[in-house]
Amino acid sequence: VCKCYPSMDMIRFTTSGTEATMAAIRVARAFTNRNKILKFEGCYHGHSDSLLVSSGSGLLTDGYQDSNGITEGVLKDTLVAKFGDVAGVKAILESKEVAALIMEPVPANMGLIDSSKEFLTAMRDICTETGTLLIFDEVISGFRVALGGAQEYYGITPDITTLGKIIGGGYPVGAFGGKKEIMDMIAPVGRVYHAGTLSGNPVAVRAGFEMVSYLMKNKETLYKELEKKVIYITDKIEELGKKYEVPIKINRLGSLFTIFFTDLKEVTALDHVIDSNTEHYSIYFNTLLDNGVVAPPSKYEAHFVSTEHSKEDLDKTLEVMELAFKKIGELNGK
Repeated sequence: VCKCYPSMDMIRFTTSGTEATMAAIRVARAFTNRNKILKFEGCYHGHSDSLLVSSGSGLLTDGYQDSNGITEGVLKDTLVAKFGDVAGVKAILESKEVAALIMEPVPANMGLIDSSKEFLTAMRDICTETGTLLIFDEVISGFRVALGGAQEYYGITPDITTLGKIIGGGYPVGAFGGKKEIMDMIAPVGRVYHAGTLSGNPVAVRAGFEMVSYLMKNKETLYKELEKKVIYITDKIEELGKKYEVPIKINRLGSLFTIFFTDLKEVTALDHVIDSNTEHYSIYFNTLLDNGVVAPPSKYEAHFVSTEHSKEDLDKTLEVMELAFKKIGELNGK
């Protein structure tokens, strides 16, 4: 993993992505001697208390963004900005009270949201200027948009990286890592406690070793082939939208894509996603499910294309998608 992610001098294994982000936040607070953290609305970083504020994923699906059971103190220490708002982030971090900015460099828990090198560079620069640690949560983007995740794709170096079950080929494992001076805060070298009976479970780690080794061996062709598959299926989906006069916007990157049923030309923030047509997405999901294709059950999730998806699989999926678009078109009187 460290070979794939040069920003990680050292790595610590966990059992899940949630544990990885929770531990990363704790280390960041210890390293900076600051209590507050900053996250973006609609981004999901697991279900630890401090990261369930203005969160994405299942919380959005249920119609709310904050979970019950979180103390007022935790809420006060978790600050929130709008993704893409450089000025807003700068205004918050200039106080030099924030330990870390934790972000999905490619947000994928409010649907897949367009990111950019310019925005990520700005986040890196502001964090450096204010002594704030930059944490890239690559639980979804890691190994999916490139072998070295979004940080390789965009050429941005975070201070800490978190990864999830993908590093174990789907087995229960996660990890966080970063610069040696930061990771040395963890006991027994430092005084930040981190433990887990099943962290680094031999079965999960062995599975991960085999998977990452395979990706490293085939990186020159594998990621190009994945991207071609995504371009193929999303181009065809756009054709279906035009054919049945169903307005859609597709965001795609690497092996990920999301279909937003909307008239908007760009979907770059949470409010754009919330305003997209939920009824149309429900028809889309249920039509696919009734015909043997499992798609994300919520408009706030991303589609994942795999190396195991053949062209025949994609074409079969497109046939079923056409049934869905035809239903939506008929509903719209087209």
